[in-house]
Amino acid sequence: MKRLTTIEFLIYLANGLFTPAWYILLYQRGGDISQFGLLIGLMAIGAAVAAYFSGTLSHGKPYRVLGVAVLTQALLMALYIPAFPLWSLYALQISYGIISAALLTVEQVCISRLSGGNGKTIGSYGAIMHGSLAVAMIVSGFIASLIGASALIGFSALILAGAGVLAFSSKL
Repeated sequence: MKRLTTIEFLIYLANGLFTPAWYILLYQRGGDISQFGLLIGLMAIGAAVAAYFSGTLSHGKPYRVLGVAVLTQALLMALYIPAFPLWSLYALQISYGIISAALLTVEQVCISRLSGGNGKTIGSYGAIMHGSLAVAMIVSGFIASLIGASALIGFSALILAGAGVLAFSSKL
């Protein structure tokens, strides 16, 4: 359970740092609040499509599926950095929603297997993950103001890549 907690901590940390930074990029590339809502909605549509398929794929080797999903998310995250036109954010958001849902589904499969359904273990795990996400989102704006949104997104992608490598080296 410790290895999964470490992997997921890195994933939640990276996503927490990334989320406010991509919002900054949206505004820097000419977006406004109406596009923000649309982009979040597109991400949710992508998520709805992916949940079933990732659950099916993770039945046999969940850590392998987790590793592929995390490395894919790191790549997608890095694709936010180049100054593509605003419309490219739509495609990235749909893709990011798909891979995020896949990650959440595989995470649930792994937690279920490792915890044996123990509610206290699952609850403790959830508290750690959401706490890391919250702290990362809080400090993200400060870090982005120091190093820039693109650099923060690159750093987040590197954290995700590390989590992906760790997932591949795990056995479950």
